[in-house]
Amino acid sequence: MLLYKNTHKIARSLTLFTIFSTASYFYYKTHLPPKQKTYHISIVAAHNEKIKELVVPFLKSAFKKKFNANLEVEWVKHGGQNTNVKLINAKFKKNKGTTCGYDIIWGGGTIIFDKLEKQQRLAPLLLDQQTKENVPETLSNTKIRTQNWIATSLSSFGMIYNKAILKKLKRKPPTKWQDLADPNLFQQIVNVDPCQSSNIWTIYAMILESYGWEKGWELLVKIAANSIVFLDKSSSATSSIIQGVGLIAPSNDFYAKSTIYIHGEKNLDFVIPLGETIINADPIAILKGAPNEEKVIKFCIASILSPSFQQLLMLKKNTPNGPRTATIGRIGINKKAYEKVNKSHIASAINPFEVKKKDFIQLDVQKAGQQYPVVSAIFKAYCITAHEKLKKSWQVIIQNGCKQEDVKLLAHPPFTEAELQTLAAQWHNPLHRQKLIIQWNNRAMKRYQSIIAKYPNT
Repeated sequence: MLLYKNTHKIARSLTLFTIFSTASYFYYKTHLPPKQKTYHISIVAAHNEKIKELVVPFLKSAFKKKFNANLEVEWVKHGGQNTNVKLINAKFKKNKGTTCGYDIIWGGGTIIFDKLEKQQRLAPLLLDQQTKENVPETLSNTKIRTQNWIATSLSSFGMIYNKAILKKLKRKPPTKWQDLADPNLFQQIVNVDPCQSSNIWTIYAMILESYGWEKGWELLVKIAANSIVFLDKSSSATSSIIQGVGLIAPSNDFYAKSTIYIHGEKNLDFVIPLGETIINADPIAILKGAPNEEKVIKFCIASILSPSFQQLLMLKKNTPNGPRTATIGRIGINKKAYEKVNKSHIASAINPFEVKKKDFIQLDVQKAGQQYPVVSAIFKAYCITAHEKLKKSWQVIIQNGCKQEDVKLLAHPPFTEAELQTLAAQWHNPLHRQKLIIQWNNRAMKRYQSIIAKYPNT
């Protein structure tokens, strides 16, 4: 009898436990908040880690606030933007031109984006009315937006230099591109491969625009001859100046400014060669066949163009509304971002809504884009592949008095500007292209060797 009673109690307890557990499960199942959805965006970026560390948390936070959902950002970077574009084009080709599998491309200058637009790699922009009102179509003769891309910031170009060492050497700081050809700067320039960096190619295009083809090419060769090294990224060049690799490097303003604010204005400085440089847009665009949701893509672009993010790009570290991790030093493009801001808090080189047009040239972007494949290939042959021979022949010329005929032999263009245009039109033929590159490599080596051989006792 006792056993029966105990068994009955246990059974009743189990029944009650089961009922309670089931009721509890269904209660929490129906009353728990729903799991937040996660959205995705992929950005093919030319920008460095500082901008990545700024924009990714900003987008995630703003997205969660607006949509009560999570955002995962895939940051795609395989070197400079020219390298990234090669990746994009390969993926488009693999998918028969329908998609490259990424959503957004950001950074690298207008030459790249105009070319992508012409190749029909970009989709129409998805801009809200507020963005259209606050970001103008043009500014200081600079194109700010088209149907397929819009500037997220502006940049200008110049030279970052080690002010402290130049002062010790009693040398004047550079003010014009021509100053980089000074024989006294032999082995003192840190340069960047224009085939790898769209920023440096833009500088080279500006030099050719400002000085003309013949004098511009001569200047590029002399600068290369003065260069101790060619790197693959603009940001690496500014870092090399800090490390003492060289005294001067061509640079865009924001790489230079952000570096200067970290390491001090007593040691470093940046100069814009007025009348020989441009204001250049740093665009963002939607890639054709973008795989993720339209509302996510539209939101991300609008957020990057918003006054609050623009201020993160242009203000100094730890100023009101400025960044907390690092000074970026970019030129904001949203006019609202400049309202009620203390001018001393602005890190960027200029305010684009206040500049004088005469201080900046207007680059023929279409011409520069057409010339890029040929000029970058010929530059690689004469100035990078043959760099050691070029430096040696320039050193020999310097040691023997910089005779005019020697300098002309070293630096004169291998063809006329008219011939350059013809070559650009024929550049699509890969066999012809490879044959020319081999010829140029051989001719460059022979040219420099002939100068070295002229002075056997040097």
